[in-house]
Amino acid sequence: MKSMMKLLGLFFGLAILVNGANAESGLPGTASMTSPATADAPRSFAVNTPAKPASPLSAEQLQTILEDMQKRKKQAVLNAKLTDLLGLTKSGEVLTLLYRAVKDDQGIYHGFFRLNGNTGYLVLQRTKKGVTMCHVDMDLNPVYPVSAVTNPVGQPGVYVVTPRPEIEKMLHDELLVWADIANQIVGTNSQGTATSRP
Repeated sequence: MKSMMKLLGLFFGLAILVNGANAESGLPGTASMTSPATADAPRSFAVNTPAKPASPLSAEQLQTILEDMQKRKKQAVLNAKLTDLLGLTKSGEVLTLLYRAVKDDQGIYHGFFRLNGNTGYLVLQRTKKGVTMCHVDMDLNPVYPVSAVTNPVGQPGVYVVTPRPEIEKMLHDELLVWADIANQIVGTNSQGTATSRP
């Protein structure tokens, strides 16, 4: 028992010595045992947070889509249950929005809707599995807690809240499509070659 106490005493003595040496050497996160003021001084530190990846749809491309949408003046009346789930309406209010839609070579429909009052957009994808609509803010970030809802094919009136990882992948893929559409509107594709207007 005495040898264990000596060992603990040696350990604590060594810890005090190391902490004191570190404080005097200027290493961050250490303080001298003889200077309590230093121990209480505020410390700053950097937090490494991952940078948010840039949207695949640039501000210029978004503006191109919005201008094209305004010229076409096509409007859509959206399903009230869907817009209620996305938090855009309450109690079955009808939402009518300007939109732009295209059908790609694989038969997938892509839709882009501008929300009233410059509050954001809805991005739509319709595949053989169903229709998914994603609510994004003005910076094209998903609006949570419910950002996307899917209506599976053959299940009218059924809406499923889309899980977050699926939302982010679907949104990224859709914004890539819309970047190409914007490029086609101005006459180039992502490779910089001339294209026909969609």
